[in-house]
Amino acid sequence: MGPKRAGWQLGMAEAGGQVVRITRIGALLEIRIAHPPVNALGPEVRRALSGALDVAERDNSAAVLLRGEGGVFSAGQDMAEPLSGGTVPGLHSLCDRIEAMDKPVVAYLSGAALGGGLELALAAHLRLADDSVQVALPDVHLGLTPCAGGTQRLPRLAGPAVALDLLLSGRVLGAAEALALGLVDRVLTGDPDAELRDAAEALVAAGSWQRTGDRRDGFRDPAAWRLAIDAAREAQRGQRSGAARRIVDCVEAALLLPYEQGLAFERAAHGDLAATPEAAGLRHAFRADRAARRLPRNVAAVSSAVPQRLSVWGTGRGAIAVVRAALQSGMAVQLAEAGRAELVAALEAIAEAQEADVAAGRMTASARDADWARLTPAVGQARLGEAEVVLTTRDDLALPAPRTVLALEVGPPKGGIAVTPLVAGPGLAELAVLSPDVAPARAAQAVALARRIGWDVVPTGPGGPVAVHLATALAGAVAHL
Repeated sequence: MGPKRAGWQLGMAEAGGQVVRITRIGALLEIRIAHPPVNALGPEVRRALSGALDVAERDNSAAVLLRGEGGVFSAGQDMAEPLSGGTVPGLHSLCDRIEAMDKPVVAYLSGAALGGGLELALAAHLRLADDSVQVALPDVHLGLTPCAGGTQRLPRLAGPAVALDLLLSGRVLGAAEALALGLVDRVLTGDPDAELRDAAEALVAAGSWQRTGDRRDGFRDPAAWRLAIDAAREAQRGQRSGAARRIVDCVEAALLLPYEQGLAFERAAHGDLAATPEAAGLRHAFRADRAARRLPRNVAAVSSAVPQRLSVWGTGRGAIAVVRAALQSGMAVQLAEAGRAELVAALEAIAEAQEADVAAGRMTASARDADWARLTPAVGQARLGEAEVVLTTRDDLALPAPRTVLALEVGPPKGGIAVTPLVAGPGLAELAVLSPDVAPARAAQAVALARRIGWDVVPTGPGGPVAVHLATALAGAVAHL
């Protein structure tokens, strides 16, 4: 049996649940962010986190475990809320309290740890991660600097060049790269609950831990720091992004100013940028973009296993791109066609594209061989139903049993889902999952497949691609003018 748990909860969620859960596990206090789907750090969550930290500060626990429920740590601050004002504790004050805690705080990063979520973790005294974690500080894409110490703590852990790269690009890191660059201390491979407890108990037994603000790992070479700052400034010369310039200033402040003053400098820069029309416009665009990608409630509520097998009926140009993307995602793929000649031509096109990728260094020979081993050619439709999902580019599909069917370049059969990629190859794709003929479970499975092969899904209804309607409207407007 594991350690005895005694729990209580803080914070009311919209559906009447709890947004933060506190559990006592022996001598450890576990704080879980429980605000699905992405544990966004909105006002309600921050208020509840503040209450949880009150508990942690006054009780007799030896250490604190900080994590998120639902396989996600936190996707950061909710951009639907105002960035300032109100009486709710700011994210920066929560991070400062975590860092100043008189007992070790161990953060467990799983799923997404983005923006303010990553800043929360950077304030902890030890960061452990699941091997599927994705971390990023994407504030620059919203015309902002981080607001809770990201520009001050990250350079101390990873150095100026890495910090500037991540802050100015907003790019997403996986677990291996985050570990190599110093953002996380360890990637867990066994039972996360047991490893978390062991790590926290080891810090308690050692009797010492290091706050991020006291770390000097990234300060080893001031000359390299100066060169990194100068190079970043030169790269920004002539650019219009005020956020990028202020981020460089903040990273420079991490070296030149005392720690507390550097944090205050960052908050001032964030406040200045948040008041600009550019940042307001970027936040508006972000919310609109997110709204366009929001799945209908009945589809989002379905938990669908990620498909492992795909059958493709037809060998049109779009089908070949899907086959290659599915193979590269690790799926087993059956490619079927009515005629042998058409099937052979499609296989030759796939092989030619793979060889070109190997020659260009985009694919290794072993990956090519592994992909080819997962591809099964077939003449006729007899075995299409062996896969969880069938994609057709022909209008004569006939399945012996119901399946999730995606229709590419042809009209969908009854209950099928029309898919329209909006760029060549995997990228933005419209899925007509809003049709009343489409069962939510089928729609969820289609979305799971699309995301696996790298499509960014935009849900639409019947009537054809949004892109076609927009192009038609634009052409009409031009003609009118």
